[in-house]
Amino acid sequence: MKKNKKGIIGVIVIALCFIVTVSVVVLYGGKVSASGLWNTTSYYLLSMESFDNLSLAREAAFVNRDMGGAGYVLKYGDKYKLIAAVYDSKADAEKVAGKQENGCEIIETRVQSFSGLKDWHSDGFKALSIVSESYAKLAEAIEDIVSEKLTNEAKYKQAMLALGNAAAIKQDFAPSDEESEAFYGKLTAAVAYLSNLTESELTVADFRFAQVAVVTLFCA
Repeated sequence: MKKNKKGIIGVIVIALCFIVTVSVVVLYGGKVSASGLWNTTSYYLLSMESFDNLSLAREAAFVNRDMGGAGYVLKYGDKYKLIAAVYDSKADAEKVAGKQENGCEIIETRVQSFSGLKDWHSDGFKALSIVSESYAKLAEAIEDIVSEKLTNEAKYKQAMLALGNAAAIKQDFAPSDEESEAFYGKLTAAVAYLSNLTESELTVADFRFAQVAVVTLFCA
């Protein structure tokens, strides 16, 4: 327990450092395009701290979100990881991680193949475009918010673009067996995450949280 309490203090310090490195996040993590991510199979999660206790992890997540991080708690093995951001490039993630305090690590997560889906190369691959396209739309919004280029109306439009893509894919996807039903459940969850975004305050933390949530849904 003492270790966890010290971890909370460490996260607060790390979260403060996160503000200082926002410009680095934008420089290395914001410039992406949907077309450039079609063949991406891996994403890189920036983990700020690790916890044994879920409640402590959630407390730290609130602090991280207040500082502009995603504040996403990920169950990883027997630990709870505090995820602050996600990148499609390992080099970009490492550049940002190098600016943080001790305890920060990069977690590589790979897109699942879901090989049991009927006609994977069309239905399944189209469905997985929700990862690349939503990632790209949210990353563009993050860059513009940090650069103070977006009005609230423009931020809402970016959120709706990400949601519209996800909703359209969900509507077109027809589950036909047990695995495709499970996949459909992930599509439904992704739409829910993005729907929550359109009802939020539309801060940079809101967009980062949605981005991490969508990516982790479809990765292992």
